[in-house]
Amino acid sequence: MRILHLVRRSEGGLKSHILTIARGLDKTRFEMEIAASFDEPTIRYISGMGIKYFPVEISDRSSPGEILRAAARLRGIVKKEGINLVHAHGFVAGLVAQVSGVQSVITFHNFPPDKGLKWIGFREAEKCLGRRTCQYIAVSEALRESLSSIGIDRYRVKVIYNGIDDELFDSREPVLKREFNIGEGFKLVVCVARLIPEKGVEYFIRAASLLKRDRDDVYFMLIGDGPMRGYLEGMVGELGLSERFIFAGYREDAGRLLSGCDIFVLPSLKEGLGISLLEAMASKVPCIASKVGGIPEVLGEGMGGILVKPGDYMELYAAMRYLLNNRDKSVELAEKGYNLAKNGFRSADMIKDLESVYLSTGLM
Repeated sequence: MRILHLVRRSEGGLKSHILTIARGLDKTRFEMEIAASFDEPTIRYISGMGIKYFPVEISDRSSPGEILRAAARLRGIVKKEGINLVHAHGFVAGLVAQVSGVQSVITFHNFPPDKGLKWIGFREAEKCLGRRTCQYIAVSEALRESLSSIGIDRYRVKVIYNGIDDELFDSREPVLKREFNIGEGFKLVVCVARLIPEKGVEYFIRAASLLKRDRDDVYFMLIGDGPMRGYLEGMVGELGLSERFIFAGYREDAGRLLSGCDIFVLPSLKEGLGISLLEAMASKVPCIASKVGGIPEVLGEGMGGILVKPGDYMELYAAMRYLLNNRDKSVELAEKGYNLAKNGFRSADMIKDLESVYLSTGLM
């Protein structure tokens, strides 16, 4: 069965998710191909796996005209290559798949956008073309409930949680502390996020500035890149954090770097699930995250980490201070988080569920 994965321009969690599927899908039953706008190193990586790659330009900012052109391009690829099923990832890719009229599965990784042209476009496409969508998938229960705003009945949506590779459960080396020469006796608090408003990174920085007043043995690190980087670097300077705050930039291997960190923070204002959170849990790092979207489902409603109010940097500061001052509680939460990730969010289980969806379409 030939399956074409359609992906918007992306870094971080979504791209990591696609590559996890590529590594794990049963190659005796499924031939995976990718239509996307990836960077050259990623294209070389997937080509080395024997996966066909087709350049298709779509992004969160695609105009209606760009969506129509991408839909025509997709329709041409499907016809020429004899693709059985398109698996579209995200709101815009899903819209392209519906407009193209191809048989598709659509996975939603994030919450629907606020009302606007794309919101109207998807809602109307769902009314007229939704019959060509074999299955909708959401990466959390919270996300499934939200899809009613764009006209998708919750009973048409299957929840398949993101999963991470088993190898992430085995690493225990303090990689980041060594790489950035963070001396013995210093603590390291890490946030992995794309630098966009909905990730709430500025609240992490404000909380860090308060914690720095209490303790002089803590470094803070931000792994990720995005349009807000200049603004956030300026904020760090204004708050007097520059000597203890590290902008590590985007890292392909972010999930493999977290072992040995003292706290992981995910301060999102919106979040479908949070792959970086799963990676931190698998690395036995105690986690603090916003009580928003699918995050409470990952942390077992707080059993595997501390949940804080989104946008409340005072509460985030208090949680970081509490964990740094309570070693036993940190170890307990790290262990519980590890067990939650290991028992409920493995890539093998996710891929098994996806394969069942593909086979259920009958499009062999």
